[in-house]
Amino acid sequence: MRSIRLLFSLALGLLVCFVAKTVWAGTLTIHQKASGSGQSVILDTDGDNVLHRSALGNSAGTSNIGPFTLRGVNETDPVSGTGCSFAPTTIAGCTIDSTTHGCEFHIVGGAQVRRSNDSGDLIFYKLTDGTACINFTSGLPFDFTNTGITATVLGGTGGFAGVTGSVTTDSHGQILVSDGVDSFAWFEATSEFNLTCPGECPEGEDLQN
Repeated sequence: MRSIRLLFSLALGLLVCFVAKTVWAGTLTIHQKASGSGQSVILDTDGDNVLHRSALGNSAGTSNIGPFTLRGVNETDPVSGTGCSFAPTTIAGCTIDSTTHGCEFHIVGGAQVRRSNDSGDLIFYKLTDGTACINFTSGLPFDFTNTGITATVLGGTGGFAGVTGSVTTDSHGQILVSDGVDSFAWFEATSEFNLTCPGECPEGEDLQN
């Protein structure tokens, strides 16, 4: 009986040792809201040498892991089709406000960097898809929506070092001033991050903001 107990204790000790050395990847879902402003910049984010205008945005907000700031850039190309108010035979129309003659654009490139206010830790990610609809049927300001924006997480710093995952975002706002080429706008956005960390992810509260 004593030898059985010794064997059991040895086996238990080996198991504890093994478990202690095993590092399990953590997961984290971030729900956040942000608001800010953006302006046109000369940058060809998708490298196709067709359009060289992108939107550079700065925002701040709250999330279930604390306050944050966000800075990013994205490029959109018009979607071929019919129905857009200012280019009815070449750009696809979309529904926004009370009109079906909004103008549809596709997000073709861009990246964003999220900074946690408390720790300074960063998450950076690359935009992969999304649709924009702008209402040009009346004068300024022009209403717009961005829906189905998706992104792939490229990594991070501090507690987010080596993080992977995905981001989804929807936003809306208004173009306040425009000269037909460049513009300035405000926006509000909601996002969800689904992250996998190589170790333990920074803790978040079990709530949605």
